[in-house]
Amino acid sequence: MTRLEAAIAAHGYATVSDSGRVTINPAVSELRLTAGALAPLLSRVDPDAEDEPDDTPGSRSAAARTIARARWDSGSKPRR
Repeated sequence: MTRLEAAIAAHGYATVSDSGRVTINPAVSELRLTAGALAPLLSRVDPDAEDEPDDTPGSRSAAARTIARARWDSGSKPRR
């Protein structure tokens, strides 16, 4: 984002093509898209979080595999 901001500072918000057409600097759009993608990610970060069990989809899958493996090893077969 810093590099995009620097590009905007160096070249301005608008660019002029060789034919004289004025368009928005592509760095402006990229900066907006980057900020939009980064905001939801940063809102999920808890800087005060301690080492607690994960509640992410991947961890639930790992827990489900562990339960399924225990069921399989005990000889219990799933119903069809």
